[in-house]
Amino acid sequence: MNRRHRTGHNYLRYAFLGLLLLVWPTAAWAAETTIATGETSESITLFGDDDLVVEAGATVDGHVTLWGGSAEIAGTINGNLFVYGGAAVVDDTAVITGDCVALGGRVEGDCVMIGTGEGAGLAGDVAAGLPGLNAGEMSVLPVFTLSALLLTLAAWGVAQTAPDPLRRVAYAVRTAPFSTGFFGVLTLIAGGVAVALTIALSTALLGWVVGVLGYPIALALLGFLVVAAVVGWLAMGSLVGSLLKIERYATAVTLGTMILLGIAGLAWWWGVLPGVLVTVGIVAAGLGAATITRLGTRGERD
Repeated sequence: MNRRHRTGHNYLRYAFLGLLLLVWPTAAWAAETTIATGETSESITLFGDDDLVVEAGATVDGHVTLWGGSAEIAGTINGNLFVYGGAAVVDDTAVITGDCVALGGRVEGDCVMIGTGEGAGLAGDVAAGLPGLNAGEMSVLPVFTLSALLLTLAAWGVAQTAPDPLRRVAYAVRTAPFSTGFFGVLTLIAGGVAVALTIALSTALLGWVVGVLGYPIALALLGFLVVAAVVGWLAMGSLVGSLLKIERYATAVTLGTMILLGIAGLAWWWGVLPGVLVTVGIVAAGLGAATITRLGTRGERD
């Protein structure tokens, strides 16, 4: 094994360790912020599983935003209250001068629920099935389980039928993880913007031929992004599986894919922010490599 291969393995070990270190401290960081009676605070933004308690007689001058945590409000908020993925409990003594909106989770008191969960109304259909929004009866666990099962089956099938393209994508990630990750982020942003603009222009020009042709183009772009992301995820799984020293390639890819799914699922379980960071990190690195190698049809391999 030459120096380039050894460097690639070191990058892989560091990246894998970094994912674990990113997820693990999240549980320890989860805390409760309390604005006690008589206290005044500026705008508050909390991430992860951090909860907020505003006691009766306490005041927050500004907007309050929680990403993943829960809010118990008995005091005054001179602004908006936005809770994503957690519970919003508004007591009778609470005064919120702006809007109170909760996405998913649970609502008690005078607050608008958007998403599925206890307290959700007809608007719950809007967010049904979106990751991180369902803390009520309609959990996203079945959706995640089905997606994980399909991705695991894809890992086995692709590794069996097309191992060489997968090896090329994995080689690109291993030898240049930072470059492929950066390129993957750019691809996600550029691809998303291109799809959105194409759909918008097609809708505006629906009466013209160019408007009709825009939808197939947008669908093709979206299809490429999805396929490249899946291939990239499987390639990342093959790199993780290679650490297990399993001789059969399909088995290593499948187990590696399952490990990455477990890490991503654990990250989302602990909070929205770590879930987004871990998932985007894995997808970006794999997507960048898959795009650079043209879905594994170009480039070197092991």
